[in-house]
Amino acid sequence: WVLPLAAYGDMADNLSCCRLQPDLMNLAGGDGEVLLSVIAHIILSQRERDFWYAMEAVDKRRKEWLLGRLVAKETIRRLLWQWRKENVWSADIEILPDAKGKPVVHGPEVPDNCALCLSLSHTETAVVALAALLPSGSGVGIDVEPQKNTFDQEFISLAFSPEEQQLLGGD
Repeated sequence: WVLPLAAYGDMADNLSCCRLQPDLMNLAGGDGEVLLSVIAHIILSQRERDFWYAMEAVDKRRKEWLLGRLVAKETIRRLLWQWRKENVWSADIEILPDAKGKPVVHGPEVPDNCALCLSLSHTETAVVALAALLPSGSGVGIDVEPQKNTFDQEFISLAFSPEEQQLLGGD
């Protein structure tokens, strides 16, 4: 998904962003549960699968967690392809939460002076991930919100930088 990367110019080579529209997938009922289990067994490492199956959460939250990992792993795979022109299997990329719940990437080799940073966000209609190869100690973030018809000017001035406000245009 190139839209969030447009403002970064040359730095975009160190970034990758993907999105999924889960509302386009039929994940309801028994067939949906089977599909989610198939996705889990294809993309998750053993530790991630153990975490997902043991997750004490409502089905909606478990589905969001899994689809978030699906999008995050594809984002990381694309970033690593940009960086070293090597394919990495999704299951070889492990994303587990730290003590505060932040997703931490394990597995793929990155340069010693860099960190593979990851940010995830989701709504009912979109799951997005942003990954970056940045100097150690850096971070990255992305957020999606349900689309509203209008935003008042006070909200826009608080929520968006001047550069982001220009991307919004007058509407």
